[in-house]
Amino acid sequence: MNHTTIIESGTGAAVLGSCLQFVPEEGINFERFVEEGGRLIALEGRRDLGATEPELRTKIESLREAHPRLARQLEFFDKLLVWDTGRLPEKTRSEILFALLYAIAEVDLVPDVFPEVGYTDDALVCEVVLRRHATALHEFCAASGIDWAAVSAEISA
Repeated sequence: MNHTTIIESGTGAAVLGSCLQFVPEEGINFERFVEEGGRLIALEGRRDLGATEPELRTKIESLREAHPRLARQLEFFDKLLVWDTGRLPEKTRSEILFALLYAIAEVDLVPDVFPEVGYTDDALVCEVVLRRHATALHEFCAASGIDWAAVSAEISA
């Protein structure tokens, strides 16, 4: 199964197609999906959410009651981007930005309108980013007084 997801951005659309494939022995490789999404964000030279920031705020508020963990993770990522002035590795920053843009994308793997499962893919993208960059993100939490356990990944490595 090939699936194409389009993430709208200020400089155009990053198309993620061949990086998300179903392989019978492996399933869908979300690690590769996040890595490729971050790579495409970096290629665009994108450093922040720009005009999509209000859309992210609205999304976070809409998630607070039914999906509080996902809302906390998105808010955490947003705070990280504001805090970061070159302290985070570029790959970390790009993958965080990808997760935020993916969360507000109109088209994604599991449409958000589906009750109970609509945000599964958004949550998985966030969890993968948290796991892939746990050391840098944990250090930020320690320095900022943020409870790492409140945002850290629950899925095993």
